[in-house]
Amino acid sequence: MYREYGKWWSSSLGREMEFLWFGQFGRPVMLFPTSGGRFYENEERGLAGSLADKVDRGEIQLILIDAVNEESWYNTSIHPAVRVARHLQYDAYLRHEMAPYITNRAQRGVFVDEDIERVRMLGLVISLVATRARLPERLIETLGVR
Repeated sequence: MYREYGKWWSSSLGREMEFLWFGQFGRPVMLFPTSGGRFYENEERGLAGSLADKVDRGEIQLILIDAVNEESWYNTSIHPAVRVARHLQYDAYLRHEMAPYITNRAQRGVFVDEDIERVRMLGLVISLVATRARLPERLIETLGVR
């Protein structure tokens, strides 16, 4: 199974962010670690390996994303407002850095426009869920479900 390690400096977070990319063709699927985990957790626990057949057949690509939960929601040494601010920075990283990167890689592969649009929308959905979950009617309205 094709495996690539990547990292870059995130201007949204002010630090390096790491990820693993499995596969070269297929629909991109982002996997997030558990609340206290890191980007490599889904590989260490066998989740990436359990999908190797789909990756090798070019059905999907796996992108194992890092998180900052220990710097945001689980950092009890800081004020809750600071935790929220850090999470919003992570949201900006997903929307403005990671999602466009995935989109650009997808455009070089064998994706159709519909797949690329789904990746673009991922950052928006993550943001909406994170910031509007307490107002489900706004979330439903924004996503155009009604």
